[in-house]
Amino acid sequence: MKGSTKILLINNKTNVVEETFEDENLITNALSNAFYLPTQYQRALGAANASGDSLLKWQNGLMPPNRNALGGILLWDNVLEESVDNIYPPNNVKNIGYAGGNYSGSNPLRGTFNSLESGIITGGWRNVWDFDTAKCNDKIIKAITLTHVNCGNNGWASPEETTTSSKDILLKVYFFLEAMKVIKL
Repeated sequence: MKGSTKILLINNKTNVVEETFEDENLITNALSNAFYLPTQYQRALGAANASGDSLLKWQNGLMPPNRNALGGILLWDNVLEESVDNIYPPNNVKNIGYAGGNYSGSNPLRGTFNSLESGIITGGWRNVWDFDTAKCNDKIIKAITLTHVNCGNNGWASPEETTTSSKDILLKVYFFLEAMKVIKL
């Protein structure tokens, strides 16, 4: 499975795209690890019990993956090493923005899910998040990661900086996910 990202910086007054950034994305082992938790992690997370109900609830919370397990994004101030095993951010990066589901509050670091532009596309799925002119401005984004929608709603840990200035630039993040293939055994 692979993905790609497209970021648009749009002038809010003229509605003209001022800059576009595009890149392919590595999909790490985080998703497969979440579905196939080893028993010791299941117990630690409270996902394992005698009947298996907790594990089923855990896995159902990931479905559908395009809206739940991969339904959020985290914006980082530093580059991340590209490795399928790199599923947690290192200590030298700061979470400078995030988005998960729909949001209309005043948190200057949080964007919102764009349900009108997200959906099924030829060969896969597209998620779109918007950051209006008061969100994540004056931030230099060096990495973007997909995350569970709940992490996208809350951010990674507690961002130190909670203020941002308002400029006339909108940030729009598109993430395209290639269709997942179902393998019958």
